[in-house]
Amino acid sequence: MDALDRALGRLPDPRKPYLPPARYTARLVLPAPVYETEPLLFAAKRLILELAGFLRMKQVGVTKLKLTLRHEDCKPTVVKLGFAVPSRDPQRIVTLLRERLSGLELRGFKLPGRVEAIALASEETRPLGSRNLSLFPEDRLPEEQQWLIIEHLRARLGVEAVYSITSHADHRPELSWRVCEPGGRNDRYQEAARPPGLLEAAAPPGLLSAATPPGLLSAATPLWLLEAPRRLQVLGEAPVLDGPLTLLAGPERIESGWWDGNDVGRDYFVAQDTSGTRCWIFREHGGDASWYLQGLFS
Repeated sequence: MDALDRALGRLPDPRKPYLPPARYTARLVLPAPVYETEPLLFAAKRLILELAGFLRMKQVGVTKLKLTLRHEDCKPTVVKLGFAVPSRDPQRIVTLLRERLSGLELRGFKLPGRVEAIALASEETRPLGSRNLSLFPEDRLPEEQQWLIIEHLRARLGVEAVYSITSHADHRPELSWRVCEPGGRNDRYQEAARPPGLLEAAAPPGLLSAATPPGLLSAATPLWLLEAPRRLQVLGEAPVLDGPLTLLAGPERIESGWWDGNDVGRDYFVAQDTSGTRCWIFREHGGDASWYLQGLFS
């Protein structure tokens, strides 16, 4: 009787507001088994269009997407997509999925069995506001289009094959960088100010024959660093690299790493060879008289 009264409006019938799920998940059973990756795109487009509507409703863009291919007699096959910037453009998602599946085929990947169903899930989303369009054509591409080449490379070569690097606050050159996501920024990795007293310059008597040029030590870190320091030959007391090296500036002492067991104590110099190439060399503080090449200036 209460149900009839609520249906007729005689009793109040309050309903809880609809809350959409936190992430999109959907499953589609294929009308016929699929043995190749190309026909999967036709079925995946339906789920991708639903995903685009879900993202538009939530005002977010997807950054990580997972497509699961379910087989009858073996474990599911998981295909993951990563986006450099959030996106809810269905055509862009379909294009990257096609690149991803094509890249798998180029590397000799074959489906372990016929695909009976597919499932699509948004693993990570980020807020994505609307963008005002200009009345006149612009030469600058939108942010999403600028990252298309990176996304295509990652879809074809793999996520681990394409990455960026960022600076890390460490005075040891071989540890002053970190791998990060393309375009990713982390304030913790920005170069910090040098603690007072950590670096000091104290040239031994008679080591430098000329005065240090102004401003040379302030830009004494080259962009091209060797993967591992290369030991140099010594002629008398002078280091040799395709000929004797002339010291231009230094030393700049770096003492760091005592907290992680990889402590170093080095005196760095800017040197120049006979052809005019400038290089960054050092020798261990308090050690032997060996010289090492750390990097080259452009």
